[in-house]
Order: sequence, then structure tokens, then C-alpha cells
Amino acid sequence: MGFGGRFELVRLRTGAWAVRDAVVGEVMHPGAGPGVEAWALYVEELQLGRLWSRVESGQQAEAVVWDVGLGAGANALAVLRSASTRRVRLRMWSFDVALEGLAFARRHGDRLGYVEGMEAVLDRFLSGGGFVGRVGEAEVEWRFVEGDFSRWLVEDAAEVSAPDAVAYDPFSPARNPALWTVEVFRRLYRRLDPGRACVLATYSRSSRVRVALLVAGFYVGRGCAVGVKEETTVASNCPDRLERPLDGAWLARLRRSTAAEPAWLSGDPPGALRPSTWDLLMRHPQFAGCGMGSEPAPDPRGGD
Repeated sequence: MGFGGRFELVRLRTGAWAVRDAVVGEVMHPGAGPGVEAWALYVEELQLGRLWSRVESGQQAEAVVWDVGLGAGANALAVLRSASTRRVRLRMWSFDVALEGLAFARRHGDRLGYVEGMEAVLDRFLSGGGFVGRVGEAEVEWRFVEGDFSRWLVEDAAEVSAPDAVAYDPFSPARNPALWTVEVFRRLYRRLDPGRACVLATYSRSSRVRVALLVAGFYVGRGCAVGVKEETTVASNCPDRLERPLDGAWLARLRRSTAAEPAWLSGDPPGALRPSTWDLLMRHPQFAGCGMGSEPAPDPRGGD
């Protein structure tokens, strides 16, 4: 199917419109809708207000945001809208295999409310694969990186400034497994500046994804509720950025799960935690003193 028929508008239960990728078979922001979900998860959960304050106060020269999974642009536009009210310099890098989803959203901006007011920015971005200029009060450089994000992390990431915030929003592990592996999260973690806090937020609350982030080096916590999801996931290289870090009670449930072993490489099947993975969790500073024992004891009745 060509891109001309790949995307379609769908009406959600809330009445909001969202974009569906017919090839992948998933709706982008299917719960409360793209405007609400993007703001809750990729502005508030990423603590962007705190980041803007650091830039405004001169503690750092600019804010760097990585937008992984540009899609129809709701997350990137939420970041721009948040920055537009502050006197900051923002450099944002959006990653995806193509711009067609964003172009579709621009054509249907009358129904997708999150596009309103950003049409001129989108037109310049779509025509040249980037935007440099002012958005409200903010000085913005917004660039598009086309292709495989996991490969880019190996081959070209050194050319881009380390992020202060990562909006991690690819399609689900079931549809895009290559971007949810331990190896990808380790590559991403190595790109962070160890001297500067970075916050990553994602819509997934999967135990496999959380374990993958932990063994990659991140501290991991529970994120906000979004749509029908009771919670999401937030991670950081700095533990004090987590309001609700995963704790011993979470580990106890994880220990009984039969589907918590992370995907180390794309295509790895789920299963109970291996003793070696459990050992990595026990040595993570987030769980120091939990006293959970030396290896997991899977319960066949356990869930994810």
C-alpha cells in the first residue's frame, strides 16, 4: 500500500480525532487523543517546565529534545507549544522512517486540533526537513532524521548533542520490536551526558520494557495515567527525577512473572526472568537494600 492510502483519521471514544497507520495497524494516541496524551506524557512527564527554567536562568545554554517516533507530530508540536511561552533556545531532533504521517496530519489539521497555530512551522519543516526560527518566545532548531533509529545510534549519534529529554514513542513492541530491545536502550543510555540529567518518557508500562531500561542503566519509575492506561513509564540517568520509582513491591511481582525477560535483541520471545537478568537487577543501585534474594522464582500463574 502506498503512503497515499496508508494513513486515515479515526474518531476516538472521547470524540477526539487521531491518526491510524493502516500498514502497521495501530492508532497514534488511541486513548484520550493526541493533543491530551502528548501534553501529559511528553511535556509534563518529561518535566519540560523544569528544563525551560534551567535554560532561562542560564544554567545551560540550550535544551535538547529527542523525539523518537515523529509519526503524525503530536509529541513534537506539544514540545514546541510548551517552549513557545518561554525565552529558551530549543534544539529538537525528530526520528522516523518518513514524513508522510506528519504531512497527513498537516492536511487534516482542521480535525486534529493539536495542529492549530502550528501550520506555518509545519509547512517550513515539511518542505525542507527542518525548521529554524522563532516559535513564540522560543528560538527553535527542529531537525528531521530519516531512517532506522537503532542504526543511527551506532553510526551517527555522535554528531548530535546529548538529550535533556527523550519522548520515546515508536509503535508498540509487537509492531516495532527493534526499538524496544536492551541493546537499543544501552546505545541510547551511552549517548547521555553523565553530568546532566535526562528524562525519558514512554507510553509503555510493559515489564519487559521496564526491565530493558533498567539493565541498560536507567533508573525507572511509574509514569502518569494516559487515556485507558493506568500508568506509563518514566526513566532517567538521575534517580531524583523519578517521583514514583519502581521498588521492592514491583520486584516481588516481577519475580513471579512468566513474561518479564526483556528482548535483548529484536525478536527475542518473552519468558520468565533468567537468573543472570535477575542478578543485574539486584546489582542496580535503584534496588540496593531490597533484600529480594539471589535469583527469581517464577510462578506459572504469574502475569506481566
